[in-house]
Amino acid sequence: MVTDTPIHLVHVTPTISRLGGGVAAYLRSFVQQCPKDDVQATIAALCDRYVQKDAADIQEAKVFTGRYIGPRWLGYSPVLRRFLNQRIGEADIVHSHGLRMLPSYEARRLAVRRGVPLVISPHGQLDPWILGYGKLRKKIIGLLYENRNLQNAACIHVTSNQEARHVRAYGLRNPIAVVPIGLDAAEYPVDRDDGSVIERWPQLKGKKRLLFLSMIYRKKGLCRLAQAWGRLWRRYPDWQLVIAGQELDDDRARAQQIITSTGAGGCTTFVGPVVGELKKQLLGASDLYVLPTEGENFGITIAEAMACGLPAIVSNTTPWGALARDGCGWWIDVGVEPLCTAMQQAMGLSDAQRQEMGRRGRRVIEENYAWPVIVRQMIEMYRWLLGRSDKPGFVYLPDEQIND
Repeated sequence: MVTDTPIHLVHVTPTISRLGGGVAAYLRSFVQQCPKDDVQATIAALCDRYVQKDAADIQEAKVFTGRYIGPRWLGYSPVLRRFLNQRIGEADIVHSHGLRMLPSYEARRLAVRRGVPLVISPHGQLDPWILGYGKLRKKIIGLLYENRNLQNAACIHVTSNQEARHVRAYGLRNPIAVVPIGLDAAEYPVDRDDGSVIERWPQLKGKKRLLFLSMIYRKKGLCRLAQAWGRLWRRYPDWQLVIAGQELDDDRARAQQIITSTGAGGCTTFVGPVVGELKKQLLGASDLYVLPTEGENFGITIAEAMACGLPAIVSNTTPWGALARDGCGWWIDVGVEPLCTAMQQAMGLSDAQRQEMGRRGRRVIEENYAWPVIVRQMIEMYRWLLGRSDKPGFVYLPDEQIND
């Protein structure tokens, strides 16, 4: 039996900056929460224009970034490859985040060559909607190397049972560890403070705020929200739709055209990307959260909104059935009509009723997604892979059914 010395862990990811959205935010928080007595971590990622600033506060792990050559979607980086060749030889476990870029190929190739257990977190990339978007390129990459990457994983880490089902539907039989993303609810404000938000966006003064906060691309349903808001805005003159997030395709422009054509431009505010304290301030100064997405493996901004005490309207293609079950929001079918119905119900409530729903949502986060619990589960997974513990109960073997 191996002694419990610290686990030397190498995380490989396309980016550790805000361009990585919830995946990068999760990884930054996770390494900061891991006790050094248990884990000694290195993060290997590609360079981008935000990485130096966004990774500056990571003291609990070594961070290495390498410049890439050619298209970013491919992620070819000889510098990163050389670093991984050295560092993976010293690692106990390699944990690869995301799929299809060359760093994930290098992580698998070197882990197999050195006999190091490989963990892969797909982070939603096996979702049927994602697989169908740019299908030909994904199929080619799968045949070239990604399918082999996945098949060689000692364990696949997912953040919900829904994502575990996507793994099985893809045909993979590896053990699966279902461990959600953690959150420190204490970092998110529950006492409303409008000052900094109104100073930055004066048009929000005196308005109730319906907040869409996410990476912006077609999967997230922003155009669906624009259609629903175009039908409803005249009935709710005291509300403002606030749209925040990093743009990844032309969906913002398409949504803006819909909003303009329905006359809703004056009660809609596009605020662009928000990160760090500004994101928390905007969440804390909002009244209702909405994300009519085609699907999420987890949906970190949903959890952040709940931590801030916001009731949420979210598609039932996400793993957030607790919204309906625990009375803290709406878990709805994908479509404009269900979205309109839920928005009318939510905006028709009194402030006190929405606040009570928000308090219930915050309790869900505090009781189920606290970082200490999540970190213990992840470390237990790593220890199991190294033969330092019996199989944890959250690891699903190939022949076991994954239930809701």
